[in-house]
Amino acid sequence: MVETAVNSNKIVLFGSFPDKGPIENWEDYYPVGLPGVLMIDSSSVWGEQSKEKMYAEPDLLLPGEDLMLVMDDKVSGSSFATALNLIFFFEELKDEDEYERRG
Repeated sequence: MVETAVNSNKIVLFGSFPDKGPIENWEDYYPVGLPGVLMIDSSSVWGEQSKEKMYAEPDLLLPGEDLMLVMDDKVSGSSFATALNLIFFFEELKDEDEYERRG
């Protein structure tokens, strides 16, 4: 079902790499291993890819390692990077839409 949706070119599906260390068989993980899925991995705030996923070749490398979320709480991982950056992306789209309506 997911492959049919991706192949329809009507949706964009994002998948984050598993945060399990330097695995080579990431293709076995769902949905990141499916053809047509945009693969996301986390980076440091300086854009460096996580050393834990040295075999990963992501389509998008997004900030998600050791980020301060609230006082003294750090978060890390490609799942967090995927969710956080998609929120920022859709907020930006919403702002652009509001700007165009006012324009």
